[in-house]
Amino acid sequence: MSWLEAGLSCCGKESKLQEEQLLQVRQQVNLYFRKRCPPQEVDDLVQECLYRVLLAEARGLDLAPELVYHICHAVWVDYLRQQRRRGEMEEAMEEECVCLSWEQQLVLSIDIEACLRTLTPAERELLRRHHIDGETCASIGAHLGVSEQAVKKRLQRLKRRLRQLLADYGGGT
Repeated sequence: MSWLEAGLSCCGKESKLQEEQLLQVRQQVNLYFRKRCPPQEVDDLVQECLYRVLLAEARGLDLAPELVYHICHAVWVDYLRQQRRRGEMEEAMEEECVCLSWEQQLVLSIDIEACLRTLTPAERELLRRHHIDGETCASIGAHLGVSEQAVKKRLQRLKRRLRQLLADYGGGT
């Protein structure tokens, strides 16, 4: 059984093509692709074209050289599209992902300085000493002349206010 017979038997059709005509089509298709693509790709593209030619023949189309050329061109365009996508995909896989999650975008969109400007200078100083400098509440209280509990209460109120400000950005609870 020839490859033509095998191809048509899967379609359930009998071929009207003669072997000689089929060899001419194969030569035309081979020539078309040898001029246009790397040698390692020619066989696959020729097979795809011949498959489409067989489908056209099974549908009763006249296999004029123009139709074969049109089929070759369609397969060539599909191949080029596939190669472009493959290249884009390989580039995307090679480049570092600089995409930010929505949480990261949210954090970057928050104007921390604007939030801190809503606080009084004394409140900003309290936050700086406790969260940045790492001072204890007892030490801060001793410096300000208030109890450790008073400093803790002030810090709790400040955290609540900051949470509310950040909730306006969608990041707080």
